Amino acid sequence: MQLQPGQSPPFAVITEDDQRGVVYITSGLALATALVCLVVRAYVRMGLGQAVGKDDYAIVASFLFMIAQSIALFAATANGLGETSTSVKRGQEESMQKALLAVDVLYILTLWSSRCSSVLFFERLSRGTRHELVWTGMLGGTAVLGTASVFTVVMRCNMSNAWLFIDQHCTGLLDRWIAVTVFDILFEIVLFSHPAYMVANLQMARKTKVNVIGAFAGRLLIIIPLALHLSTVRSFYSWTNGAIVSSYDTAAPFIYTQITLALSIIMPTIPMLQPFLQATATTFGMVSGMATNSYGEGGSKQSRGISKTTSVHQVISSRSFRRGSTQHQSAIMSDREAGRQYSAAAFHERRPSNSSDVSQQPMIRRDAPYVAPYSNDPA
Repeated sequence: MQLQPGQSPPFAVITEDDQRGVVYITSGLALATALVCLVVRAYVRMGLGQAVGKDDYAIVASFLFMIAQSIALFAATANGLGETSTSVKRGQEESMQKALLAVDVLYILTLWSSRCSSVLFFERLSRGTRHELVWTGMLGGTAVLGTASVFTVVMRCNMSNAWLFIDQHCTGLLDRWIAVTVFDILFEIVLFSHPAYMVANLQMARKTKVNVIGAFAGRLLIIIPLALHLSTVRSFYSWTNGAIVSSYDTAAPFIYTQITLALSIIMPTIPMLQPFLQATATTFGMVSGMATNSYGEGGSKQSRGISKTTSVHQVISSRSFRRGSTQHQSAIMSDREAGRQYSAAAFHERRPSNSSDVSQQPMIRRDAPYVAPYSNDPA
């Protein structure tokens, strides 16, 4: 295409022998999506008066790693990544390989810092229960497995020049990525299964459990690009044996890495969104009671309709007491016009147990507002 006066050549042209534009577009969209999720997360935290915790700092660190990884990927792409291997000039090869080593290391750091954020979130959610120790142990597991993954990828070929792999005598490159991906997939399954187990044992409506578990299940989607990345690595590393690698095969692994990184930042934010907040209430920094409008609008539509026609408001607050005490719910109804007060107490016959740590110290508590109409007319 001939350029007209005043026009500049395109940044990248996508052709059969050049897929660099696809890498640029995928990386840019992944960064933009991750940034939007961080903004939403900050809005949920600040708008609802929640305290910023370690899980938030971890996800910010993950995003910073992702920015650095994207910069390294752009540098590798500018030096020939995404082109057919025969199109890469000899002077570009070493620069591209150095950038790709940084891409791989930062990719792993981004993934595991995101998982660290999820673990810290669940640890915060489980505070004061027996599950807290499990998440503390898993936090140490993220550090160990993340470090092992980095060394697995870095310690390859010539140790004095670890970034070199083109035309080198390298063995086990695919096996290394298989081991790293297995760690990734297994940990993603654990990050879903244990929260699902915790929620399944709670005393709440089945529909509510499904909604909460569904919010946690989003992390399982990360397994798909992880598997696709592994399936394309073999063709990419055929470069080491002097084979001609197509432009698609050079770009495909890094397209899937960017998708994986975007999902790794999106998924920890999903449990904080409005559907999750309406289904559950926690005690880690939330405003409870009538002020907590983020967990619902005060009950069902029928209740909201009644509240417009009556001046009586009933607030029922569930509290958990120490062992040896009776769990109860108290309700105080006040008639502002007549100045009279009514009280009621409700006891749950299935909750007298003094030996169950879960029932005495529930992981999730719901403070729900109710509206109750009444009439002074004789029946």
